[in-house]
Amino acid sequence: MSGEDRFLELAPLAALDALDPAEAREFAEHARGCDDCRRELAAFTAVSGGLALEVAPVAPPPRLRQRVLGAVGLVPATSTAPRPRAPAEAAWPTSRWPLTLAASLAAALGVALLSMTARNAAEQRRADELERRLREQQAVQEMMADPGAHTVALAGLPAAPRAGGRVVWSTQSKRAVLMASGLAPAPPGQVYEVWVIAGAAPVPSGLFHVDAGGRATLELPWLSATESVKTFAVTLEPEGGRPAPTGAMVLAGSAG
Repeated sequence: MSGEDRFLELAPLAALDALDPAEAREFAEHARGCDDCRRELAAFTAVSGGLALEVAPVAPPPRLRQRVLGAVGLVPATSTAPRPRAPAEAAWPTSRWPLTLAASLAAALGVALLSMTARNAAEQRRADELERRLREQQAVQEMMADPGAHTVALAGLPAAPRAGGRVVWSTQSKRAVLMASGLAPAPPGQVYEVWVIAGAAPVPSGLFHVDAGGRATLELPWLSATESVKTFAVTLEPEGGRPAPTGAMVLAGSAG
């Protein structure tokens, strides 16, 4: 666990004043320079405090009240007779505090679990993205090592003059991989679509978005048209793709 994660996990306890003095000082010193920890602390404090106030007052059984107050020295532990309430006791919400504390702890635990779940989900997304990229790189390496593989360079067209790419495909292994770079992110509601042109009509061969650097790697489905492909092309189409090109062509390359 990183130091930052450790302090984030201390936030719910800090909101409940449940840290030991050394941890409380350490958390306070760290939080002064950490926006994330201050936001976490504020969220836990608001949620735990708000839920605590919403708990309906419940009077404890007389014997339980006597035992609790006796344990903290507010009344003699063995006394069963009622006595006048001292000012300090009168200010203490004895009818509410056990459930209030339980609600606060439950609320803080719930928020902490949600926060941890969100962080775990983000980490899982990063892990999934890394795994996807590793698969893509493996596919590229395998294709480049295939002695029967063919490669065609894709040139950027006027709609994307700085773009470029290539397609590597093998009729022996029936695999094809597209690599593109220099493309702008597709506008909202649009996506890049790959086309295999072997005869008169282009055949759709996959959709992709580029990363923040304008790059994309895509393993294409093997099509019968790929066996005799003459041109690979990429166009910008409405999200979900189209059965025939309708948008501007951004990349193209002749296969022979």
